[in-house]
Order: sequence, then structure tokens, then C-alpha cells
Amino acid sequence: MSSLAAAFAALTLAASAQGDPFAMRVGAAALDDACGGLSAGERAALESGLAQSRREHLRRGVGGSDLIGWEARVRDDAAAIPCGSEQAEAVFATIRTAYRAWLAQPGADYPGPRRSWTVDRLAGEDRPWSVRQETTDARFGLAMTGNQATALLAGRSDTPPASAALVIRDTARAPRPVDATAGGLLPPPGGEPLAAWGPPSGREARWWANGSHPGSASAYAPEGEGRAYAFAFPATALEALAELEPREAARIDLHARDGTRIGSVWMEAGLLRSALDFASAGEPAASR
Repeated sequence: MSSLAAAFAALTLAASAQGDPFAMRVGAAALDDACGGLSAGERAALESGLAQSRREHLRRGVGGSDLIGWEARVRDDAAAIPCGSEQAEAVFATIRTAYRAWLAQPGADYPGPRRSWTVDRLAGEDRPWSVRQETTDARFGLAMTGNQATALLAGRSDTPPASAALVIRDTARAPRPVDATAGGLLPPPGGEPLAAWGPPSGREARWWANGSHPGSASAYAPEGEGRAYAFAFPATALEALAELEPREAARIDLHARDGTRIGSVWMEAGLLRSALDFASAGEPAASR
């Protein structure tokens, strides 16, 4: 058992909660609220991990109201631990150790239900993708274009598109994800597995690309046949995708010059929020 798990073993949690990252991170946050034992960076990393744990439980089917109640009970238990006690200091020491190890990593994979987000914190001119998810013929995520990070789609096609649009669930009109397969009773739309939890028809939010990326598309697109293309999107498009549940997916529609849709690329929301948080944290030790 880790020292963090041991520190929380004395808390009056339900047996199913013992050792659960969500419960331990909620407890650590509650202790920090009461005692102020973490730095701003340590607390930000803790919040990122807590959000990741929360999304994982939602993906597994735990209801949002259940998580709220569970969090309240864990916070009540943590409130019983005195500031400066051995238990409290053990929790803070473990968080600090984990934070230092987290900062030192040059990269990481954040797997979702079907796809993964890959983070490269040493991204630069010769390896431009900071955060990416990829298919056989496309990549989407955050790439270095010149001296700035850009939300980018890059791919290859025999008929390169003239424009692109990211389509996700409109959270204002559809507060909860919609399962297009009705629990597996129906095939996913178009036979695409990610479309099962794609944007519901009539309740979609759409972000159009700002335009073709002016640099060399081949530097960003996967290797393969077909002509390379690349489109830059507003940063808000990537942020909106990051706020969805891990099981949800985005459809990126590709259009010809006359506006006709000539294809689509599917990307999974997964743990994009955690990947972006990790990518934007302090410099990894390997780059110092």
C-alpha cells in the first residue's frame, strides 16, 4: 500500500473506496483547504488528477450525483484529521513526491476507452506535436507552429479538403452525452465505433478551422500515401473537446471548395483535459 493510501486507511470510507485515486485526491484537496500544505503547482496537479479520476468514474457509469455524495463524505472524513498531524503530513509528503516525479516526465500517454492522447513536453521544430491523438491518416491536437502552440488537424488524402469543422456535443442543448446505440442494441452510425457517443444530431456545436496552416503540412501529417493537409482551429475548440466526458467523440468534417462534405475524421475526447494540463506544467527535468 502506498504511503498516501496508508494515510487515508484510518478514514471512515466505505470499503469500496479504500485506495481509490478519486477518494484519496478528494481527501488531499480537503486537507489542503483546511491546512494549506501544498504549493500552487502541487495543488494544480492534484486538481488535474482529481478531474481525471472523476471522468474515469463517469466513464465507468458512476452517476454524477453519486460522485457528489461520495466527495462530500470523503471531505467530512478528511476534516477530522488535525493539521500538523502525522497523517496530514504523510499525505502532503506523498503529494509533493508525486508532483516532482510528474514534473520530471518528458512525456506520457493518456489512454481513453478506444484511443490515447500522447504528450511530448519536449516538442519543438523536429517533433512539433505537443499533444496529439492519431488515426491511420490524421492527427489532431496541439502542435508547435513557429513559436506558438496551435490547435491543429493534419492528415493525408487523395483529395485534400479545402476547409474543416470540428463538431461536438452542444453542452447547452444536450447537458448529457447521448448513446446512439441505445446501450449496444443498435450499430454505431456509419459503422464508426466512436460515433456511438458522437455529437447528437440537432444538438451540435461547430468550430470552423481558421484556415489552412501556412507551413508545411507534411511536417505534421502522418507518413503515408496521399497529399498532406493541415488546418488550424481556435484554441477554444480544443478546450471545448477537453470538457467532454472521456467516452465522447468529436467529428471533424472535411469539406471541398463548394462546401460539400467529402469525409470525416473521428477523435475521442478521452483524457484530453489531463493531457493538456500535463503539457502546460513546468519544464520537464530532461530539458533543463
